[in-house]
Amino acid sequence: MVAGSTVRTLFAIAAVKGWHVKQIDFITAFLNGILPETETVYTIQPKGYEQGSGLVCRLNQGLYGLKQAAKIWYDTLTGLLRDIGFAPSQWDAGLWFNKEKQVYITLYVDDCKLIGPDEAAIDKIARQIAQRFRIKELGHAHHYLGMKVRNISGKIHLSQGAYIRQLLEDWDIANCNAVATPMTPGLVINDQLIGDGEFNPEDYISLISSLQFLTTYTWPDIVFITGFLTKYNKVPTLQY
Repeated sequence: MVAGSTVRTLFAIAAVKGWHVKQIDFITAFLNGILPETETVYTIQPKGYEQGSGLVCRLNQGLYGLKQAAKIWYDTLTGLLRDIGFAPSQWDAGLWFNKEKQVYITLYVDDCKLIGPDEAAIDKIARQIAQRFRIKELGHAHHYLGMKVRNISGKIHLSQGAYIRQLLEDWDIANCNAVATPMTPGLVINDQLIGDGEFNPEDYISLISSLQFLTTYTWPDIVFITGFLTKYNKVPTLQY
């Protein structure tokens, strides 16, 4: 999966250079993964298609729920990308580049973003991928990995408003008041432990993980406080 920092960097480059950002979606991605000949996986016969007792099925392709399904799909897809002239980044396995056509591709399970200066070259690559896999061509990116993407006057705006609103509703703080800073100045942490039934520590970890997702893409201004709070994942207190 492409890293969040890579996604932000590519959007920034596209905004500065006026490049095109287009998106495709793979239909039932994991079912397209081809098992290598060196790997043998068996499964019970599917209900309604039994061919006698004592028999099992040998898989030729990936299945959802298969432990290695994501790896099989990644290897299958990147095999095609190599065939059409792409090479992987040395720093991010989810970023691929075609030097001849000057097109970047980012991979995130079944979401694929194509970025480059030549829209015709991008469209040609999308057609090459469509010859091998069933895809949806979504045109210029408007939503990507939970972000809303807007191109306004040559600037690319990324936002996660819907995600934030849902997060506030899930934690019953949709009507909370805004503050100037994400952390109380001079905050001192006490050791008042949570009483039984007052708060589930797993909920605390879930909330912090949601905040970390925001910091990765659109809210770098809460990186410090989020990192600060992660230190107390194992023993959260009422104060948090």
